[in-house]
Parts: sequence; structure tokens; C-alpha cells
Amino acid sequence: MSGAKDLLAKLRRSREFKCDLGNGLSVTCMRPSESEVARMTKPVAGEADKYTIHVEDEHVRDCVVGWDGFSEAAILGAAVGSSDPIEFDRDLWAELAGDRRMWFYTVAGKMLEAIVAHNEQRAAAAKN
Repeated sequence: MSGAKDLLAKLRRSREFKCDLGNGLSVTCMRPSESEVARMTKPVAGEADKYTIHVEDEHVRDCVVGWDGFSEAAILGAAVGSSDPIEFDRDLWAELAGDRRMWFYTVAGKMLEAIVAHNEQRAAAAKN
């Protein structure tokens, strides 16, 4: 069984990308699977055969799997919190991302770049 678990971990790591949030903070994200992207894809109104990918709050919340540079001081300010690194927590990330809209735009943009790059790689591989 560990062979399958190792392969799953490698597959997930291959979908990871980093996203710089500024001020020494970054998050590690996982590109949505092709199935997830299909659910994010919507037709463009009035344009036959044209689609767009919609990144919603839950996509940004759910794609983040780790972080660097986060501490109480980075979150609450140096006068209030400790500068010791804090371990990634999905609930804390969801709360922070919900209150920092620029982080949403930054992660959403990188997510779209990762999706496009993946699609381009798949198309290039199909040609060979």
C-alpha cells in the first residue's frame, strides 16, 4: 500500500506551486485537478464555444496546503504577537484569506497561470 501512497504524494506535489504574498509571506498551493477545473469552467454569455474559468473564494481557500513566513507578528503586528513561525492551519488560512482580498487576487491569478500551463503541457504532449 505504501507504493500507492507514495505515488499519490508525488502526484500531489507535482501540482504544487508557490505564491508570494509580499512582506516575506508565501503560500504553497495545489493546482486544481482537471475535474475541479471542469466544475470551475462556465460558458461565456452570448459566445458559442467560448468558456472562462471562475476562481471563487472556496477555490483559493482550499488550494493552499502550506505557508512560509507566517507568525503571530506577521498576522497581528509585531507589538502584539510573537515572531515564532506558526504551523500551517487550514482554518486559520481561510480566516486570513477571507479578510485580505489582495491575497485572494494574488492566489487566484497564480492558480489560473498554473491551470493554463498544465493545459499547454497536455496539449503539447498530445501532439507528440
